[in-house]
Amino acid sequence: MRCSKKSAQCDIDRTRLSGAITGAAFHDPDRREADADVEVWMSAPETFTPGPTLTRERLPKREVLIATLHGSHEGVPAATAALGAHNLATGPMFNIRRVGPAQTSDTSEWATDRRVHVNCHGRGDRV
Repeated sequence: MRCSKKSAQCDIDRTRLSGAITGAAFHDPDRREADADVEVWMSAPETFTPGPTLTRERLPKREVLIATLHGSHEGVPAATAALGAHNLATGPMFNIRRVGPAQTSDTSEWATDRRVHVNCHGRGDRV
């Protein structure tokens, strides 16, 4: 499920987040400090019925390049640079939070996958 881009809040019961995979996808072609197009999402059971500010989507499998960040967000620039060092044709970047604030307040235990879709067809276009 994901929050509506225009919504300031989402109707998510935070007590149900502990077993969910959560993440964010970044749709702008460049980094933005403000007015960014960010999609926040989490895994949901098949029986989930979205509320008024949420949608439910099933996404196809895709080839991705992953840099796993262990610890706080201070390591984000290095993880992002590691992904860019491969000089591949890629699509939007997204994060999957493996361990985060919903599980622990100790930032040294956090684990986040920085991922980019990889164009495996060699055409040089965005996926």
